[in-house]
Amino acid sequence: MSTTRSKPIGRRRATLAVAGVGAAATAFVISAGMPASAAGCAQLTPPEITSFSFSPASVDVRTGEKKVKVTARVSDPDGVETVLASFVSPLGPKGKQSVAGGLLKLTSGSKTDGTYSGEAVVPRGVIPGAWKVQSVMATDSLGGSDFLRYDELKERGWSRDLAVKSTPDLKPPALTALTFAPAAVNTTAKAGRVKITAKATDNFSGVSFVSVQLTRKTKGAGTTPATLTVLKRSGGTATNGTFVGYAEIPRWVGKDAWLASAYVMDMAMNQTEYANAALAKKKWARSVSVTSGVDRTAPALVSAAPSPSTVTSGQAVNVTARATDAQSGVLSVMVTWKGDGGQLTVPLTRTGGTPQNGTWTGKGAVLGCAYETGTWSATATVTDVAGNVHEYSEEETAALGIGKLTVTGSDPEPAPQPETDTEPDYSVEQ
Repeated sequence: MSTTRSKPIGRRRATLAVAGVGAAATAFVISAGMPASAAGCAQLTPPEITSFSFSPASVDVRTGEKKVKVTARVSDPDGVETVLASFVSPLGPKGKQSVAGGLLKLTSGSKTDGTYSGEAVVPRGVIPGAWKVQSVMATDSLGGSDFLRYDELKERGWSRDLAVKSTPDLKPPALTALTFAPAAVNTTAKAGRVKITAKATDNFSGVSFVSVQLTRKTKGAGTTPATLTVLKRSGGTATNGTFVGYAEIPRWVGKDAWLASAYVMDMAMNQTEYANAALAKKKWARSVSVTSGVDRTAPALVSAAPSPSTVTSGQAVNVTARATDAQSGVLSVMVTWKGDGGQLTVPLTRTGGTPQNGTWTGKGAVLGCAYETGTWSATATVTDVAGNVHEYSEEETAALGIGKLTVTGSDPEPAPQPETDTEPDYSVEQ
């Protein structure tokens, strides 16, 4: 997660109040009440987009999709993480708007100074007219970003307008059938698998995808078990096809009905949603009966430690934890250290062992501001597959021996202000 820096034009520079580090897990750091100019703040250098272009400047998609090649040059001493470009159409009938975007990849140079290229696909059936570059964004590995909008591209004299000829597709796609096989599964001994088959039609641009979600009817104490399946076309055409996917139902979720909902979108981004009641009205399959063991025991955090345990602003923190759950298994672990100067939350990823007894690791960085040295205490949240949640208070983590985090500030105490009995003069000379 990153804080976008804003200036009328040019690079975004500011102190990061919220930042992420590491591919396995994203850490969130919050520092409250600290001015960005404070000497104790970690000042980062965000990415800089130094050029941007695309071609062609006009496309005709009346007979099929067209690709627009997009190129940008970006530099960043910390290394560029992602570069994205997006285009947006004018408003069409009933306020509909079409978009096209591309993720650019490094094609020459290096992550500290390189050229990034990619393609934005403009589908058939989109809103025609004068499209605009909605944004060009680059992020780095420490959460910094450069974000250029349409008006800023003009200031730089860069490409920003795309002419699109199109016959707009304004009619949403539709499901015509939905089935589950089997309609009942027993996951007492092992996870179950349900084949989902749907038929979908779209009379113009064609179906883009179909997704089906199965959610346990009985809500969980924390989270409610659910599975989302994106179906792939296995037969027919994009305008009238069969779509198939497989839903995995885990163990230890109890005996209950899992209720279905469905979603279908076409290439022009028209969409239709089917709630469970809508599926029942169509007399289609709308649930899967699940028989499974019952897990009502919350998972446990055995240990968690920051390394190093004393840090300054801008320094990375590695977190290693062990968590157990004898039945459904641990799904997620999150540890937070909080003090007067701010808060560091690190979601962890299992890197060893099993869901029942595993090692969880993650990485964060204290990128906020700290006026003075302070000790941050830990809290934690552990969730299992069955939806049981164990929230650990500061007292509980202390009892477990989970280490505290000492944050060393680099800004001296602010100089005391002289006391005065004189009222300030707010008058303005005429």
